[in-house]
Order: sequence, then C-alpha cells, then structure tokens
Amino acid sequence: HTRPAMFRVPTQEDGDNDDDHDDHRSDHDELASMEIIQNGNSTRLTTNDNDDNNKTDNDLGGSEEFDDEPDEDDPAHTAYASLNTQQSIDDDDNQLLTNDNTADDSNNSRISIDDAIELLGMGPFQQKIFVAAGTCFMADSMEVLLLSFLSVIFRAQWGWSNDEAASVTSAVFVGQSVGTLCLGYMGDRMGRKPAFLVTAGIICLFGLATSFCNTLFGLVLCRFMVGFGVGGLTVPFDTFAEFIPNSHRGRDLIKIEYWWCLGMLLVSLLAMVTLGQSSDGDSGRNDNSWRWFVVWCSVPCFISSVVSWFYVPESPRWLVSQGRQGEALTVLKGAAMVNGKDPTQLFPPGTEVYQLEAQHAERFLDLFQPQWIRTTLLLTLVWAGYTIIAYSNLFMVTLIFSNESDGSSQTDNNGANSTEG
Repeated sequence: HTRPAMFRVPTQEDGDNDDDHDDHRSDHDELASMEIIQNGNSTRLTTNDNDDNNKTDNDLGGSEEFDDEPDEDDPAHTAYASLNTQQSIDDDDNQLLTNDNTADDSNNSRISIDDAIELLGMGPFQQKIFVAAGTCFMADSMEVLLLSFLSVIFRAQWGWSNDEAASVTSAVFVGQSVGTLCLGYMGDRMGRKPAFLVTAGIICLFGLATSFCNTLFGLVLCRFMVGFGVGGLTVPFDTFAEFIPNSHRGRDLIKIEYWWCLGMLLVSLLAMVTLGQSSDGDSGRNDNSWRWFVVWCSVPCFISSVVSWFYVPESPRWLVSQGRQGEALTVLKGAAMVNGKDPTQLFPPGTEVYQLEAQHAERFLDLFQPQWIRTTLLLTLVWAGYTIIAYSNLFMVTLIFSNESDGSSQTDNNGANSTEG
C-alpha cells in the first residue's frame, strides 16, 4: 500500500482513526505548502500548514516511507507532478504580468499641456514666434496710422472732400469688424497656423495693392481688405500666448505691444522720408511718393508671413483640444530641440499629452451668462476705451498739424497778395 501521493494514505492498522482524519481534511480544503524531504534512499512527504496538521500526522502514526523509484503511472504521482507544473506556470504568468504592468506604468506617463509647455521654458523657439507675431502687430499700427497721412494727401492732391477721405478710413475699421469674426472662427476650426498665414498674407497683399489704386472705389476696397486682415491679428497673439509657459505669460505678452509702438515710430519716419519726394518734382495729383510710402509700410507684414511660414508650427494646445495628441507631442519635441533640450528626457516614449478640463464659453451668447457677464462687460469697457483713446489721438495729431500747415500757407499767400497790392 505504500505509494507517492498528495495526501498520506492511512494503513489498515490505523483503525478507527480514519474518521478523525477525514474530519481534519474537510477543515483544510487546500494545503498551504508541501515539502519533499529526502533522507538517504527514501522519500518522506510532510505538510507545513500549522500545528494541527502536524498533530494529525502524528495521530496517524507518522509519515509513510515510499519506494526509491515510485511508479510514474500511479494517478497520485501524476496529480502531484501536475500540481507542481501548474504552480510553476502560474508563478511565471504572475511575473510576466507584473513586468508588463511595470512597463505600462513607465511607458504610458501622462502630462498636461500646461506642464508640457512649462518644461519647454523660454528660448529661441518662442523668440521666433515673437518676431512673427510682433511684426504683424507692427503692421497693424502702420496700416492704420498711414491713413492719417493719406487722407491729408488725397484732400490736397486729389481734391477729395472730408467725407470721401473719411470713407477710406472707415473702410479699414469696418473690415476689422468683419475680419475678427471670420478669421477668429477660422483659427478655432482650422487651426492657428492657417489663420496666422491668411492674416499676414491679406495685410501684405492688399497693402501692396493700395499703391496701385487710382480711384476712390479701389482705395476703399483695398483698405477694407487690409482691415479684414488686421481684424485677424488676435490669432498671432493667441499663437504666441499658447507657446509661453504660465510662469512667463504676463511679462512676455506685454512685450508684444512694443512692436505696435515701433510701428508708429517707423511709419512717421517713412512718411518724413518718402512723402513729397517725387522724382519728377511734381507736387500735384501726379505725385507718386505716397505709393512708395504704402509699399514700405507693407514690408513688416511680408516679414511676418515668411517667418510664420517657416518657423511657426501649429499650436499644441489647439491640437490637443482637437484630440490630436500625437501631433501635439511632435510639436513639443521639436520646440524642445530648438530650445536646446533633450526631447526624450522631457517626453519619454509613451508619453501622452492631455488637456485639463476647464469651464469655457461655447457660443457667443454664453458670454452673457451669469458666470461670464461681469467679465464680458469689463473687458468691453476696457477695449472700447483703449480703442477710442488710441485711434482718436493718432488721427487728431495728424489733422491738427495738417490744419496748421494749411493755415500757414494761406497766411503766406495772403501776405504775398497784400504786398503785391
């Protein structure tokens, strides 16, 4: 009756102890561990569960001794071998699962787009976008301020009335109103870079076209389209803002206003150099110096178009908002390289970029909801005050000096006439 078995087989001599042994086995459905102890030429099977198990073995008359070479065809031996094999397979599977989970945790790290931009820091990458957006803002001030010079020229040389000259100026601001709605919507739907390029391209193209106009209608049309492009300048500003870390945003965004001031100074300098400097010496209607003045004022936006085409990528914030995380990560890695940082360290393989959920307005009318109405009204007042004060001063200064010049000329003519008389 001796054989290798998973459970010790009691002998006939155990007698009435069989019932106790069965009761004990029913209380322990699974053995905690099993140990094979080899001693000399015999093998002994013991259980290491607790003291009750040891006591049961003693009650059953000790461990049985088995033959040196157990019968491999015995069912009990086969079951024991299967138990060890299955246990080994389960251990291997658990180890593989643990390794896979560890790999997933290391390769599938998630980072918010705000934190990703923060890791880029400020460097040459942001400086190129700063130049592209800044030259666009320079074009804004130049294209608007040059109207104050052109209106004086057209009244003097072409005999325009005040209403005709004002219609050219008004066309620019009407175009801005329309362009803001259209190009802003384009930037949200099609991406920041396409809207950026369209904005700079329109200002440059129709700014140059203005220099070829010879009629009031042509000037009104071209200046309307220039205003349409100027209305989209919010897109270059947003593009620059979306590449700036939160820790630098307030300080660096205000710097873009220097470009606007630089444009005002430059347009005044160009007016002084070009206007009235006709090659044929004609100061009348055939004086074409204003055309060169308009061409030179279009140069900053041409520079912005070239720089934005080659050096301004799509905004990763916009890409993430559209569910294009892979493209956003590619842009971030390229920006890291330009800033002299290792992209594999900032964004290891398997990194996923996500956008923090934020409450925002989906429709225009949402701006007037209770949670937004106060902010909407305050920003409206701020921008209205800024626009009225800034542009009224620009045109007022030019008109004042123009009237003084006309008054001086009239006084000189009257003095000359009185002397002749």
